[in-house]
Amino acid sequence: CFGSGAAQSMERAGVLTLGGTDTRLHRTPMVYAPDQSMRFPKLSNFYTVRLQKIYLVSGKQPTAVNIDEGSLNAGGIIVDSGTTATELPSALAGPFREAFRTVTGKDWSEKIALTEEEYDALPTIMFQIEGSKGNDIVEEATASLATTLDPNNIPNSILVSMSPSQYLVKLPNGGDDDWYLFATMIRFSINHNTNGVLGANFIRGHDILFDVDKKRLGFAESDCEYQTVDTAAST
Repeated sequence: CFGSGAAQSMERAGVLTLGGTDTRLHRTPMVYAPDQSMRFPKLSNFYTVRLQKIYLVSGKQPTAVNIDEGSLNAGGIIVDSGTTATELPSALAGPFREAFRTVTGKDWSEKIALTEEEYDALPTIMFQIEGSKGNDIVEEATASLATTLDPNNIPNSILVSMSPSQYLVKLPNGGDDDWYLFATMIRFSINHNTNGVLGANFIRGHDILFDVDKKRLGFAESDCEYQTVDTAAST
């Protein structure tokens, strides 16, 4: 569980829970996605999920990135806390950039210049992931399910959000009083690679359960504050 304040304090870096999950950390109920690694022998040492859709959500109307599910998952999508950024399949590059420009009026590149107002108006990226059976009956889990964006989505499919602070990093020596320069933390595989990695910036703000016994991943929104579970640290 990676916290948002890791750079400011070790106590805000996050929490590692062994042997399960700690619901004291959770802002939303945990929902689950089956591990797909058995479909990709080369990824057998990783937890793999199946992406169904990607949305850019700004205001009330979500914009779906125009790519089919087969192209999204051709080489497998792993969840890896040891990879800093998120790297997505090369087939997604064009459709994602088109959707981002439609929503923001900005071109997606390695670095983006934004005013404060433009930054505040950026969309949240929502990753729709194939979910495990029973997610739709988890009490109070509605906000984590894909049916909240589109009632025609599969009821068990889950949503994992990525805010602008997760996909952009402000550069210390870029910009002036009117604008700032940001590095993007979503990249696209080169050489037509079909695999992808949902890295640490994807995980940030969530408690992730790597469930070995049930071969699944659990996702719950969390502030990942160390003090939440360590009473000694909060006194």
